[in-house]
Amino acid sequence: MVYEDIYDAKNAVDHLSGFNVANRYLIVLYYNPNRVSKKADQRAKAAEIKMLQEKHGVDGASDKL
Repeated sequence: MVYEDIYDAKNAVDHLSGFNVANRYLIVLYYNPNRVSKKADQRAKAAEIKMLQEKHGVDGASDKL
């Protein structure tokens, strides 16, 4: 569910998180667009590093001491 009013969103997080519905517990979180894009950036960077390691025949293990 998306709340237009921040106070309604806070109220939902405070009162509905952990509420039992049909023997299942609700988890209510705030949406953070920066966090989502940061994860996508990290995945893209990891894929780029893996591609470069394969291209240059490096496994990355020798970098760790």
